[in-house]
Amino acid sequence: MHDTRAMPNGTEREGEHWNARLIREKAERKAAGAWEMPDWMEQYRDLIGNTGGNTVEDLLYRLETTERLAFTNIVVFTMATDVKAQVGLLYRLRQAGMLRGEPR
Repeated sequence: MHDTRAMPNGTEREGEHWNARLIREKAERKAAGAWEMPDWMEQYRDLIGNTGGNTVEDLLYRLETTERLAFTNIVVFTMATDVKAQVGLLYRLRQAGMLRGEPR
């Protein structure tokens, strides 16, 4: 799948390369205490659908931090809420002991 984050998107600072933007945004999310996918869930990352090329972490971060996301970007809001439901389902399945198998 094509990663749309790995290209200029207009949020780069003056003179900042898009890759430097990705590194800066990741550091900002980490400093803000943003959600990170737990190790046990990594094996299911590729099965989480409707991300539009965004990472799960990016979508959940935007859902929690972007004011009025449903009104300003309905497409990202829809993807983020879909991903949030899928992540929640994985947590509930694990808690109920219904996830089987070894990590890939």
